[in-house]
Amino acid sequence: MTTYLFDMKRDLKRLIVLLVINLMLLVALLTLMVRASAQCPTSTVCSGSNVEWSYSVKIDTDSIRYKVPGSGLWLTIKPDSITQQTIHFQKPAAFDCADTLSNIKYYLNGSKVGSCSDPFPVPVELMYFRAMRDGGSVTLEWATASEYNADRFEIWAHSKGIVYSVAAQGNTNQVTEYSHTVKADKSPQFYQIVQYDFDGTAHRSRMVFVREESSIDRTLRRYNVIGQMLW
Repeated sequence: MTTYLFDMKRDLKRLIVLLVINLMLLVALLTLMVRASAQCPTSTVCSGSNVEWSYSVKIDTDSIRYKVPGSGLWLTIKPDSITQQTIHFQKPAAFDCADTLSNIKYYLNGSKVGSCSDPFPVPVELMYFRAMRDGGSVTLEWATASEYNADRFEIWAHSKGIVYSVAAQGNTNQVTEYSHTVKADKSPQFYQIVQYDFDGTAHRSRMVFVREESSIDRTLRRYNVIGQMLW
């Protein structure tokens, strides 16, 4: 009984730690959602033949299509340079510096990655991350609803460091499932996904907890008044 109560108190402390971690991750996610506005430039600066578009967050693109106001003409713009939150390019003849810039599409490696009417894409939209223990092994599973500018995933164990690394899909709007099995520890273990963009930016998932394999038999049994086990 004493051992059982001790385990309950220990598990309660771990649950509190996990709740605090998840709350911190929720706050970070809400902050990201607040930043997710339309991918339109916040300002346009024209200087001679040079144009600078400014954004509230970084845009990853190597080709832009711009619709000329009042016509069905789409121009293809190749950026000269892209800094953290600005795009520089040579002004096309039909470009209007006074345009409100409501018709812009962004491409990366030939694939459309956004438009002026879309929210800023999150590098990876994680659907779930779970860890399941089976005897001496732990199976780690996760899935993404979409991936944008995603280079790779690493699985970290809090007491070991990296235990697995796998290439991501780059850019995709398809559901992608991942799975890997590692050797289980004798002690409790926390696992976490670290996803890297192509530019090296890291994004961390929530932690999942796997408890140690218990040597205590907690099977509920029923006995009669003379001590014989009924079930």
